[in-house]
Amino acid sequence: MRRTDRPGSRPHENSAGHGNTGAILPEASVRVEFRGSPVSKVVAMPRFLRGMTGDAVAYTAASDAEVRARWGCSGAPDRPTTRYPRCPEGDRVTRTLVFPSCWNGLDTAGEGHRSHLKFPAADGVCPRGTFPVPELRVSLSYEVPAGAPMALDSFPEQRHSPKTDHGMFVNAMTERQMAGVVACLNEGRDCRM
Repeated sequence: MRRTDRPGSRPHENSAGHGNTGAILPEASVRVEFRGSPVSKVVAMPRFLRGMTGDAVAYTAASDAEVRARWGCSGAPDRPTTRYPRCPEGDRVTRTLVFPSCWNGLDTAGEGHRSHLKFPAADGVCPRGTFPVPELRVSLSYEVPAGAPMALDSFPEQRHSPKTDHGMFVNAMTERQMAGVVACLNEGRDCRM
Protein backbone atom coordinates (compact mmCIF):
# COMPACT_ATOMS: atom_id res chain seq x y z
CA MET A 1 0.00 0.00 0.00
CA ARG A 2 1.32 3.43 -0.88
CA ARG A 3 0.54 7.08 -0.41
CA THR A 4 0.72 8.36 -3.95
CA ASP A 5 1.09 12.01 -2.95
CA ARG A 6 4.49 11.37 -1.34
CA PRO A 7 7.69 10.16 -2.99
CA GLY A 8 9.09 6.74 -2.20
CA SER A 9 12.20 6.61 -0.04
CA ARG A 10 13.89 3.55 -1.52
CA PRO A 11 16.03 3.86 -4.66
CA HIS A 12 14.43 0.97 -6.58
CA GLU A 13 10.85 2.12 -6.01
CA ASN A 14 10.79 4.64 -8.84
CA SER A 15 13.22 2.96 -11.23
CA ALA A 16 11.70 -0.49 -11.65
CA GLY A 17 9.32 0.59 -14.42
CA HIS A 18 6.33 -1.09 -12.79
CA GLY A 19 4.40 2.11 -12.13
CA ASN A 20 4.10 1.44 -8.40
CA THR A 21 5.29 4.70 -6.89
CA GLY A 22 4.76 6.63 -3.71
CA ALA A 23 5.66 6.28 -0.06
CA ILE A 24 5.09 2.78 1.29
CA LEU A 25 2.51 2.76 4.09
CA PRO A 26 3.50 0.33 6.81
CA GLU A 27 0.73 -1.57 8.54
CA ALA A 28 -0.38 -0.02 11.81
CA SER A 29 -1.68 -3.42 12.88
CA VAL A 30 -1.84 -6.98 11.58
CA ARG A 31 -4.09 -9.70 12.97
CA VAL A 32 -3.81 -13.32 11.83
CA GLU A 33 -6.55 -15.67 12.92
CA PHE A 34 -8.14 -18.99 12.07
CA ARG A 35 -11.87 -19.49 12.19
CA GLY A 36 -13.87 -22.68 12.29
CA SER A 37 -16.85 -23.76 10.23
CA PRO A 38 -20.27 -22.56 11.41
CA VAL A 39 -21.87 -25.86 10.35
CA SER A 40 -19.39 -28.63 11.22
CA LYS A 41 -16.01 -29.53 12.65
CA VAL A 42 -12.88 -28.66 10.65
CA VAL A 43 -10.16 -31.07 9.57
CA ALA A 44 -6.46 -30.28 9.55
CA MET A 45 -4.89 -28.56 6.58
CA PRO A 46 -2.07 -30.68 5.22
CA ARG A 47 1.44 -29.26 5.45
CA PHE A 48 2.34 -27.10 2.43
CA LEU A 49 -1.27 -26.62 1.37
CA ARG A 50 -1.33 -23.56 -0.91
CA GLY A 51 -4.20 -21.16 -1.22
CA MET A 52 -5.15 -17.92 -2.90
CA THR A 53 -7.74 -15.24 -2.32
CA GLY A 54 -8.63 -12.34 -4.57
CA ASP A 55 -7.77 -11.57 -8.18
CA ALA A 56 -4.60 -9.72 -9.15
CA VAL A 57 -6.07 -9.00 -12.61
CA ALA A 58 -9.62 -8.11 -11.53
CA TYR A 59 -9.61 -4.74 -13.31
CA THR A 60 -9.27 -6.39 -16.75
CA ALA A 61 -10.96 -9.72 -15.93
CA ALA A 62 -14.12 -10.74 -17.76
CA SER A 63 -16.00 -11.04 -14.45
CA ASP A 64 -15.68 -10.29 -10.76
CA ALA A 65 -16.03 -13.99 -9.83
CA GLU A 66 -12.66 -14.12 -8.05
CA VAL A 67 -12.81 -10.65 -6.44
CA ARG A 68 -12.52 -10.96 -2.66
CA ALA A 69 -11.33 -7.45 -1.78
CA ARG A 70 -12.59 -6.26 1.59
CA TRP A 71 -11.72 -2.66 2.34
CA GLY A 72 -13.13 -0.60 5.16
CA CYS A 73 -12.71 1.85 8.00
CA SER A 74 -11.92 0.81 11.54
CA GLY A 75 -14.93 2.75 12.86
CA ALA A 76 -17.37 0.80 10.66
CA PRO A 77 -16.08 -2.80 10.56
CA ASP A 78 -19.41 -4.18 9.29
CA ARG A 79 -19.34 -2.12 6.05
CA PRO A 80 -16.76 -3.71 3.73
CA THR A 81 -16.35 -2.53 0.14
CA THR A 82 -14.33 -3.41 -2.95
CA ARG A 83 -13.34 0.27 -3.31
CA TYR A 84 -10.75 2.34 -1.53
CA PRO A 85 -12.61 3.69 1.49
CA ARG A 86 -12.83 7.31 2.53
CA CYS A 87 -12.44 7.07 6.25
CA PRO A 88 -13.15 9.89 8.68
CA GLU A 89 -10.26 11.46 10.56
CA GLY A 90 -9.14 9.12 13.34
CA ASP A 91 -10.25 5.90 11.61
CA ARG A 92 -7.76 3.51 10.09
CA VAL A 93 -8.11 2.10 6.58
CA THR A 94 -8.60 -1.66 6.82
CA ARG A 95 -7.98 -4.59 4.45
CA THR A 96 -9.16 -8.10 5.23
CA LEU A 97 -7.93 -11.14 3.33
CA VAL A 98 -10.14 -14.20 3.83
CA PHE A 99 -8.86 -17.44 2.32
CA PRO A 100 -10.93 -20.38 1.04
CA SER A 101 -11.65 -23.01 3.66
CA CYS A 102 -13.11 -26.00 1.79
CA TRP A 103 -10.44 -28.51 0.74
CA ASN A 104 -10.82 -31.40 -1.71
CA GLY A 105 -8.98 -33.71 0.68
CA LEU A 106 -6.39 -34.71 -1.92
CA ASP A 107 -4.21 -31.97 -3.33
CA THR A 108 -1.96 -29.39 -1.67
CA ALA A 109 -1.82 -27.30 -4.85
CA GLY A 110 -3.99 -26.88 -7.90
CA GLU A 111 -4.30 -24.90 -11.07
CA GLY A 112 -4.02 -21.22 -10.20
CA HIS A 113 -3.83 -22.27 -6.53
CA ARG A 114 -7.65 -22.47 -6.66
CA SER A 115 -8.97 -25.81 -7.90
CA HIS A 116 -8.26 -27.74 -4.67
CA LEU A 117 -9.60 -25.08 -2.27
CA LYS A 118 -13.04 -23.46 -2.54
CA PHE A 119 -15.00 -20.93 -0.55
CA PRO A 120 -18.04 -22.12 1.40
CA ALA A 121 -21.52 -20.91 0.51
CA ALA A 122 -22.95 -17.95 2.45
CA ASP A 123 -24.46 -20.39 4.97
CA GLY A 124 -21.02 -21.95 5.64
CA VAL A 125 -21.64 -25.22 3.78
CA CYS A 126 -18.70 -26.46 1.71
CA PRO A 127 -19.23 -27.45 -1.92
CA ARG A 128 -19.81 -31.13 -2.64
CA GLY A 129 -16.59 -33.14 -2.50
CA THR A 130 -14.80 -30.74 -0.14
CA PHE A 131 -14.21 -30.66 3.61
CA PRO A 132 -13.96 -27.66 5.96
CA VAL A 133 -10.46 -26.70 7.07
CA PRO A 134 -9.52 -23.73 9.30
CA GLU A 135 -10.32 -20.44 7.59
CA LEU A 136 -7.27 -18.17 7.52
CA ARG A 137 -8.11 -14.49 7.91
CA VAL A 138 -5.51 -11.70 7.79
CA SER A 139 -6.68 -8.25 8.88
CA LEU A 140 -4.47 -5.22 8.25
CA SER A 141 -4.96 -1.58 9.16
CA TYR A 142 -3.19 1.56 8.03
CA GLU A 143 -2.89 5.11 9.35
CA VAL A 144 -4.00 7.20 6.36
CA PRO A 145 -4.97 10.83 6.88
CA ALA A 146 -8.52 11.60 5.72
CA GLY A 147 -8.45 12.44 2.01
CA ALA A 148 -4.86 11.25 1.39
CA PRO A 149 -4.56 9.32 -1.91
CA MET A 150 -3.49 5.69 -1.63
CA ALA A 151 -3.02 2.78 -4.01
CA LEU A 152 -2.13 -0.89 -4.03
CA ASP A 153 0.83 -2.08 -6.02
CA SER A 154 -0.42 -3.74 -9.19
CA PHE A 155 0.45 -4.73 -12.72
CA PRO A 156 0.42 -1.58 -14.91
CA GLU A 157 -2.75 -2.55 -16.83
CA GLN A 158 -4.64 -3.06 -13.55
CA ARG A 159 -4.38 0.67 -12.76
CA HIS A 160 -4.06 0.12 -9.00
CA SER A 161 -7.70 -0.96 -8.78
CA PRO A 162 -8.69 -1.82 -5.19
CA LYS A 163 -10.53 -4.86 -6.59
CA THR A 164 -7.13 -6.43 -7.39
CA ASP A 165 -6.32 -6.92 -3.70
CA HIS A 166 -5.17 -10.52 -3.31
CA GLY A 167 -2.99 -12.79 -1.22
CA MET A 168 -1.46 -16.25 -1.19
CA PHE A 169 -0.48 -18.57 1.63
CA VAL A 170 1.40 -21.80 2.12
CA ASN A 171 0.64 -23.76 5.29
CA ALA A 172 4.08 -24.25 6.85
CA MET A 173 2.73 -25.30 10.25
CA THR A 174 3.88 -28.61 11.65
CA GLU A 175 1.26 -31.34 12.05
CA ARG A 176 1.36 -30.73 15.80
CA GLN A 177 0.73 -26.99 15.41
CA MET A 178 -2.15 -27.58 12.99
CA ALA A 179 -3.64 -30.20 15.32
CA GLY A 180 -3.65 -27.55 18.06
CA VAL A 181 -5.47 -25.07 15.81
CA VAL A 182 -8.04 -27.72 14.80
CA ALA A 183 -8.65 -28.73 18.43
CA CYS A 184 -9.03 -25.10 19.47
CA LEU A 185 -11.54 -24.35 16.71
CA ASN A 186 -13.54 -27.54 17.15
CA GLU A 187 -13.81 -26.82 20.89
CA GLY A 188 -15.19 -23.34 20.08
CA ARG A 189 -12.32 -21.36 21.64
CA ASP A 190 -10.82 -18.09 20.32
CA CYS A 191 -7.88 -19.09 18.13
CA ARG A 192 -6.04 -15.93 17.10
CA MET A 193 -2.31 -16.07 16.57
